[in-house]
Amino acid sequence: WWVHCFERGPVFVAGARGLILSGDSAGFMALPTPDPAATLYGIWGTDPDSMWAVGSDGTNGVIWRGNREGFATFDVDPELLERVTLFKVWGRSDDDVYMVGDQGKVLHFDGERVEAMSSGTENPLITVHGTADATYAVGGLGGSVVLGLESGSWIDLTPADAPAVNGVYAQGDDVYVVGVFGEVLHRTKGGQFQRLETGLDLAREYHAVWVDDTGGVWAVGGHVNDAPLVQGMLSYSGHQQLPPLTDPL
Repeated sequence: WWVHCFERGPVFVAGARGLILSGDSAGFMALPTPDPAATLYGIWGTDPDSMWAVGSDGTNGVIWRGNREGFATFDVDPELLERVTLFKVWGRSDDDVYMVGDQGKVLHFDGERVEAMSSGTENPLITVHGTADATYAVGGLGGSVVLGLESGSWIDLTPADAPAVNGVYAQGDDVYVVGVFGEVLHRTKGGQFQRLETGLDLAREYHAVWVDDTGGVWAVGGHVNDAPLVQGMLSYSGHQQLPPLTDPL
C-alpha cells in the first residue's frame, strides 16, 4: 500500500497481511512483523534504523516501530487506536512524528509518547506531509478536508467546493494536494489553496502526488476508492519530455 525510499537505499514497502519488505539493488526480502492479519497503509522513517508503519488489524489501528531487521508493536494507550484505521505517517525528526486516519484521527509522537491532537473534523484524513516548518493533513468524505498545523493547532485551509482529496506533498514554498475526479490544489507559502485547471477530464481519483527536484509534479491513481483497484493513471506537469507508456495501466 505504501513505499518509503532512502536516497542510497534501502526501500521499504508495506501492505496487506502484515507484509513489510526491505529492498535494494540485490532484491527484496520480507521482514519479521508482529501481526500477519494487519494491513499497513503507511510507512516512513528518518533512516533505515528508525522506521514507523501504521494501519489496522481489521478492528483497531496499529502502530509498529522497526528497522531493516524487523518491526514490533509500539506501546501506546489502546484507547488512541480503538476502532480506527491509520492511513499515513510522516515526520520531520524522530521526536516530531504525525499519524492520520479515519474519524479525523491525528496522533503525534514527541520522542517520548504518542498523544492525540484535535483536528476539528470527523472526516477521514488520508495523508500527512510537510516541510521543515509546515505540516499538512488531507482527506474528506464527499467534500475536501485540507488542514494546516499552525502554532500547535490544526486550522482549516480547505478551498470552497473542492471534492475529497487523498494525497499531499510539500516542497519548499509549494504544496500540492490531489483527489477525486483528477482534482489538483496548489498553495504557495502564505497564500490560499487554489484549484488548478489541469486541462484533463478525469473521472478517476488521484491517490498520491510527488514533486521532483526540477519542480515537476507527478500524480498517480485510478479506480482506487473501492474494489476492484483498476484503471491506473499517471499524470505529470513540468518541463521534461516524457516517452509514452509502452503498456496500458
